[in-house]
Amino acid sequence: MATGSAEEFGAALRAVLIDLGGAARKKSYRAKGWRAQLAGLRRTRAGRSALAGIATPRTIAAWAKRSPSKRNVGLIAQAYAALAGGFPPFICRQGAQILITGTVDIGDDSRVRGEGGRSRFLVDGSEPPADWTRIRDGWEAGTITDRELDRWFTEDVVENDPDLKDLSQGSVEFTTGPFTIDVD
Repeated sequence: MATGSAEEFGAALRAVLIDLGGAARKKSYRAKGWRAQLAGLRRTRAGRSALAGIATPRTIAAWAKRSPSKRNVGLIAQAYAALAGGFPPFICRQGAQILITGTVDIGDDSRVRGEGGRSRFLVDGSEPPADWTRIRDGWEAGTITDRELDRWFTEDVVENDPDLKDLSQGSVEFTTGPFTIDVD
């Protein structure tokens, strides 16, 4: 489980994304194809360590001579992406649960969630139905603000959660902190 806490909701969301392994994308990581990604991984100690976690040295050497399987191409891409930094894919995997503690307004109903025996506000982070595109793009560009994180999370994730459709209709707001966000 990853956790992020802050006075403002967007800052708490940023903290949980960082706890999940999100980082500013390194500009030097631009390789697109598996051959270029494999070569890049083999050049650094961290890259060789990442490769050691997915294949034996013999298998890695064989990839230089013949194409790896589709599954292994995916593993190479995953290892490369992890070292390149960027948006953490874990938050939008199937079944991702985002649990929020803090004041949540739904229309005129304002409640402190997750304290005093009250349940936390639960959001399904699975993509789809959640749409992480704007948040992911802003994160990877390094330009997203805490205010945008707050607004886009509400518009693109909360409002697309089928269990919250009747509640949200554009009226969910994360108003008064502090906020704690757990991703399970």
